[in-house]
Amino acid sequence: MLGSNKFKESRRLISLAIIAAVIATSVALGLTHRVQPGEIAVKAVSDGFGGAIVAWQDGDNIHTQRVDPEGKPLWGQGGVLVCGEPMQLKRFAITSDGFGGVIITWDDKAKLSEDREDAAFWAPIPVYSQRIGAEGEPMWGDTGIPTGGNQRFGDYLPQATPDGTGGAFITWNDFQLVYRALHDDYFRLQKISPEGNPLWGEKGVLLCSSSPYRPVTPEEKEAGVPGTWTRSLPTYSGFNAVSDGSGGAIVILREKTQTSDYNIYAQRVNAEGEFVWQDKGILVCTTDSSRISVTSNGMGGATIIWSTSDGLVCGQRIDAGGKLLEPGEGVSLWKTCYQIVSDELGGAIFLEQERYHPYGTNPRITGQVTLYAQRLDDEGKNLWQKEPLFTTEKGQWTLQSAIASDGSGGALITWRTWKKESNIGGRVYGQKLDAEGDPLWQEGLAVFIEPDLKYQGPPQVVSDGSGGAIVVAAVGRNALRGDMVYLQRLDANGNYLWGGGIKITLVRQSV
Repeated sequence: MLGSNKFKESRRLISLAIIAAVIATSVALGLTHRVQPGEIAVKAVSDGFGGAIVAWQDGDNIHTQRVDPEGKPLWGQGGVLVCGEPMQLKRFAITSDGFGGVIITWDDKAKLSEDREDAAFWAPIPVYSQRIGAEGEPMWGDTGIPTGGNQRFGDYLPQATPDGTGGAFITWNDFQLVYRALHDDYFRLQKISPEGNPLWGEKGVLLCSSSPYRPVTPEEKEAGVPGTWTRSLPTYSGFNAVSDGSGGAIVILREKTQTSDYNIYAQRVNAEGEFVWQDKGILVCTTDSSRISVTSNGMGGATIIWSTSDGLVCGQRIDAGGKLLEPGEGVSLWKTCYQIVSDELGGAIFLEQERYHPYGTNPRITGQVTLYAQRLDDEGKNLWQKEPLFTTEKGQWTLQSAIASDGSGGALITWRTWKKESNIGGRVYGQKLDAEGDPLWQEGLAVFIEPDLKYQGPPQVVSDGSGGAIVVAAVGRNALRGDMVYLQRLDANGNYLWGGGIKITLVRQSV
């Protein structure tokens, strides 16, 4: 059992748990992107062969393109159209299929009512998934396959996780409407074959369900219970899934209890869709937990990482039989650490952002953000001095950044900054740190160097497998919005390999 006021175990135990979490998974994790005003949604993953796979949204669809190590597009002019008909996108996610292709998941509310008084407005938004094979061929039909539903509001999207064979596990909330935004929750897990066929029945495996809503009774109203509907606890929310390495999956669920704290449960489902651990799963912790991540060890077990309301980062390992392996509950690392990746040598590398503004001042005028990177060895010791990579000018209160391992103990880092007078312009920069944390590229290395590229959006970075980086961003000549998707490859020494950057397509964005 884990409690937020008992943190007695050593730094080494929890750091080892964190490191195990980031090194155990070999495929790229799915990334979700929601379009913001004036921004084009662009996401990238490594193709595993020295190139990259990029997905982006135009006005009414998603496209994807694979680029080889020489910068040559492999999937035709303009890439592959993910869905064959127009849609109204809310968000999408991508993950590598592990075989040179990609799995893309999205929701589409194009055919749903926009009238809040219409019950159909609150209905689940259909979610679809599509696998694009290594040669650029859609593997799951012309329009993808239905994979659950999404809520009208909130930051939720059914998760697609590679199963190691080219297929995927899909986890989603199969919610049933009660009244308007109120719904009963049924969390499900489905396994999809490499060909796109559901393998665990029509609706997959029911993992758990929250307590249902019911009308408030007259007696409860007299006692002061507010509203017209209520539900008892426990309820369940946000979950993660990974392959167990044997054709099944490990799923993490968060349970809200009668005391309004959050427990973490872990459940393993085998290749036949049967529970391996007890029906409710294994109780991992009783800490008020959030920001949960899980990684398989490939042998039926997993490492689970979470943060607490006290600002601590905690971890636990669980074996194939459901036994908790760490007696400790974690210690605080850097409270703002995020974007953690493996150093591929038994350790971990992560970014930190520190925000500062003088007391009593407006951060949008005086605030600054400083970016740091840190590496831990296999015993959880800090290997790098805390030296700033970059500090924004005053008035820049946000900094968008990304990190990837270089495969040799170092890191590939990119970030986007802009002039404080405007959020429209912007420029993408890059830096490589060696295994000792020393910068190898010139300071202020701009990634896209054509002078007419006035808009440079939030970047993504993946390793090229040779010590260099492939950086991806929406970049355009129109100062009001980006209108193109650009890529640049930098070698291990920071030399430009693709000129000023290569444009893979012209993107049409609705405003």
